[in-house]
Amino acid sequence: MKSNHIKVSVRVGSNQNGSLSFFSKTRSALGAILIAGCLVGVVFGYATAKSNKSGDIDIELTNIEKLGKYVFFDKISSPKRMGCVTCHDPKTGGTGSVAGVNLHQVAITGANPHTIGNLKPPTNAYATFIGPLAPCNFGVPGWCGGNFWNSRSEGNEWPPQFPEGAAKHLGEEVFYKTDGTPLPDDLQDAYSLYFGPTADQALNPMPNPVEQNIDRKAVCQHVKSAKYAPLYKLVWGVDIDCSDTPVAVSAPDMDPLVNTQADPSLFPEKAFDISFKRIMLAVCAWQASPDLNSFSSRRDIELRNDEDGLFPLDGFTDEENLGHDLFYGVESALNPDGKSAGCAGCHSDNPGADTGEEPEQLYSDDGFHNIGVPRNPEIPPTYNADGTLIDPDLGLAGLTGVVGDPLSPGCTAGGFRRNCDHRGFHKTTTLRNVNKRKGEGFTKAYTHNGWFKSMESIVHFYNTGLIGGPTADSFGITRCPDGIETERDALANNCWPAPAYANPLQPGSPTFGAVLGGGRFGDLGLTLEEEAAIVAYLKTFTDTHTAKAPKPYK
Repeated sequence: MKSNHIKVSVRVGSNQNGSLSFFSKTRSALGAILIAGCLVGVVFGYATAKSNKSGDIDIELTNIEKLGKYVFFDKISSPKRMGCVTCHDPKTGGTGSVAGVNLHQVAITGANPHTIGNLKPPTNAYATFIGPLAPCNFGVPGWCGGNFWNSRSEGNEWPPQFPEGAAKHLGEEVFYKTDGTPLPDDLQDAYSLYFGPTADQALNPMPNPVEQNIDRKAVCQHVKSAKYAPLYKLVWGVDIDCSDTPVAVSAPDMDPLVNTQADPSLFPEKAFDISFKRIMLAVCAWQASPDLNSFSSRRDIELRNDEDGLFPLDGFTDEENLGHDLFYGVESALNPDGKSAGCAGCHSDNPGADTGEEPEQLYSDDGFHNIGVPRNPEIPPTYNADGTLIDPDLGLAGLTGVVGDPLSPGCTAGGFRRNCDHRGFHKTTTLRNVNKRKGEGFTKAYTHNGWFKSMESIVHFYNTGLIGGPTADSFGITRCPDGIETERDALANNCWPAPAYANPLQPGSPTFGAVLGGGRFGDLGLTLEEEAAIVAYLKTFTDTHTAKAPKPYK
């Protein structure tokens, strides 16, 4: 059994012949990844998938991926009105599926109709490529990895980086029977590859009273009685056990002798806890499959079809190619001055090195940034158990507890204030499927609190959000007066509201006008035509393949 697990996911369409390739977003050694990938393929299998130059994909899922897909699309909640797909719909790029909700309250109403969340659901597409939360440095020290907007699902073995804020971890306890007998080594080696932030995240929504509102034991019983229940034994080699029998091997984070935050009444874990975790690991396995991460966008197709695989792409319009050049700051016939919008400074797997020609580019540094998003007054207020108001804009500080004065002496060590105040810093999401929607009239919401309702408006904000900067002044954009709080009203009044938390790139900050990829955030100097070119380029990231609900199990 391995103690240091290698995270491997399958990406489709990276080769001209349409064969599969393996790649780890955690940047583990390629040789080890290939060995691990072959082991899984031989013993338990990954989904098989073939793609051609037109983007058509034929996918056959393995048993663990099938089980996860059935659970993902099943309405497992109390009352029975909500599933994982409710918040993470493949038809809308793995996020909110109701246009009216996106347009207004943004947060999803729970299975209990008297409850509601407080953030926009982040996309689950391509999330399994994100590594565990860890220190990183793309020129500025910070944190990268993890799942959720604040990465509280760290994906780390015990102990996590931030024990007081981290969500529960899904780990090796799933590989033991109730009496402590280990499951076969080959099964452990295969399924441990799915451990990580997305597996940890999967533990949270079902028991959450403002989401699916169903406890672990009830989830176990639901799956045990479902028509697809036989998949559980095919996957795990044991019957699903929903009893209260204490297990011999519990998770370290459940043990009060190991974790001071643990609840002694919940230790040791019960048989139903382990069954629940195995079910959730299957959900993660499906989310790691080509069914959800197909790399089938027009950008992927045109890149494969292009004679030299370099920009400008033959199959792109001039506007789309210009969007790429502005995104990366490329000097070209379309962009003779090499103007940069600085997008790749955050929305790139390897900022400063990537060119946009990487077959499996995810368009995210997996880091945290405060771009000065305003508060969204249309998200209904929610409260903690002690009656205190939940702050939906807190960001990374909700995990780390790092809160301070952004203008205090010494706060800008390393060139940024993230080392003394994490409020307002949120995960950089992938740009893949950023425009995937149910139709032209469908409204999507953008950023953690969904304040922005169109790609055009958020790109305009990136260009002009620095109030007092030359670009904002050239457009006549000012700070909104009190009472103008929504995107609709702000655009109508040609102003931007104050950020929820002081943006370090605003006037008065020690880092005012910081340079990102050649352009100052919020002061990019783009024309409206250049903004439109970037939007056109982003629209090419929409996958042509969409995962569909599974057919009834037979």
